[in-house]
Amino acid sequence: MEGHAPNLVLLDLQLPRLDGRDVQRELAAHPETRGIPIVVVTGADTRNLRTSDFSALLKKPVSTDSLLETIDDALRAGHVSQSMERDGRPDIHRRTPRTVLVVDDDIAVRILLTHFLETREYSVKTAGSVGEAILAIEDSIIDAVILDVRMPRRSGLDLLKFIRLNRKRRECPVLVLTGATLTAMMKRR
Repeated sequence: MEGHAPNLVLLDLQLPRLDGRDVQRELAAHPETRGIPIVVVTGADTRNLRTSDFSALLKKPVSTDSLLETIDDALRAGHVSQSMERDGRPDIHRRTPRTVLVVDDDIAVRILLTHFLETREYSVKTAGSVGEAILAIEDSIIDAVILDVRMPRRSGLDLLKFIRLNRKRRECPVLVLTGATLTAMMKRR
């Protein structure tokens, strides 16, 4: 995998060029990705899967609540197993991802996402601009960012670059949620 390994993989078994089972085998073959929790979300038949290879198996269609609960459980289990690999005992003080920064210039989107996340017990901070987001990231512990790309004055991609260049924050997961059509260059960034 290029760059930083993810904290979790959501995997469909039916992919255009590669079978999801092949993806799992490839991840398991490398020490740096072997311990990443894999949650299968698929409409495919899962009866022949070795369930021990995956953190969870979900059949489509999946409710949002079920998906979020499964992701939380898999991340929690992944954090415990990773800390045990390091020193042989679980790190019970390790935080699970709970504080989300929502960055969008549209106040209605910020309100909607705040409500959605808070009902699922996430703490939410919001920012209406890249500048506000940078201040929030520097002043708080942020576990994840939901980011719009198309914003006035500075693009959300500028914030993404700031996060990736910041030694303390570069591992922070970022979900891009945008109505903008992303160019190939934007997707690579």
